[in-house]
Amino acid sequence: MDISIDNVTTYLLERDLLNMESIVDESIKIIDISGKNRNIKVIRRNYPSYLIKQPYASDFRSADTLRTEAYLYYFVKNSNLKNTVNIMPNIIAFDDERNIEVLEFIDNSLSVYQYVEDKKFNIFPVDIALAIGRIMATYHNSFRYSLSDPKLSFLPRAIPDISFISKPGPEIFTHLSPANLQLLKIIQDHHQLLQTIHDLETMWIPHTVIHGDIKLENMIISSYDTARHFVMRIVDWELAAIGDCAWDIAAIFKELLVFWIYLSKGRLNQQLQQSANNSYANQSIQSIQSACRGFWSGYIRTEKIGNEEARDLLKRSITYCAIYLVVRAYEIQQFLNKLSNSAVYMLQLALNILKDINKSIMFLLGITDSGEIYNA
Repeated sequence: MDISIDNVTTYLLERDLLNMESIVDESIKIIDISGKNRNIKVIRRNYPSYLIKQPYASDFRSADTLRTEAYLYYFVKNSNLKNTVNIMPNIIAFDDERNIEVLEFIDNSLSVYQYVEDKKFNIFPVDIALAIGRIMATYHNSFRYSLSDPKLSFLPRAIPDISFISKPGPEIFTHLSPANLQLLKIIQDHHQLLQTIHDLETMWIPHTVIHGDIKLENMIISSYDTARHFVMRIVDWELAAIGDCAWDIAAIFKELLVFWIYLSKGRLNQQLQQSANNSYANQSIQSIQSACRGFWSGYIRTEKIGNEEARDLLKRSITYCAIYLVVRAYEIQQFLNKLSNSAVYMLQLALNILKDINKSIMFLLGITDSGEIYNA
């Protein structure tokens, strides 16, 4: 059965998730918001609303990842991970036979990306960055002590597969854009980047559950007001795995740097061609450094990490961030004939990071002490 706006009420009625009275009395709204999955919102006035997710019939990989997400939500809901349960969506039901997941939809909410866009901030809000750091540290810490639980055996342990960038096979050329072909050719000339991707397996420390695909679009803010009080949750855990916490940390550094690139790209062309130190000299970088420091201090303060461990984690995280930037550059070129300036900036930024990790931590992220606590 393929779920649709035409049959979703029948599906919910059959499972006692709706009743006829509520359909008549509540003026239910049904909205198709399909993307990589078939997604439908069912908005109710007096009761919790629903988000219904189902992979497309031909997408076997999404069927597996959606099942992973549902099983993880059930694990958290039925376990003693009290701090983590409030970070994730509330799962209502999962139809294993049809791969249909029913979640409680968070009404009156925005993604962090939408929130920042709507408010038209010239700098990334430090209070949001701090909250992201605290929440990420909370779920990393909670899951670290649950890894031996056999109920988590469904989680994959694979290292992120980005070999398509360093060693593209012939199959990639069936859907390769001209812009991506240009990008791959440039990457093949940078041996340090290729070596870093090759060394990912030796750097990787799988010691907790990671989100695996964290970005501003899947961090949801609700209950916010003019005083900027808010509740934040993280959604879309389909790529969750047992992995290296530095991969999630790197994803946020990447998101903040991409935010800076889009905010400042009109002024970046010359400075990103300079040395690693001078590349970050422009005053505009300060607009994102406060957020980077806030996120990092929120994370290490919540995790209670010592200075030496924090230093190693930060170095690993910014190294992964360089890889993430290259992947992001590749993603935004999928339908283009010519390399965009943004992709060039991301690639150059990644190369500058790998040229000198320590200088990048100091001059790019603005973190002068890996164990520093940032007072927002």
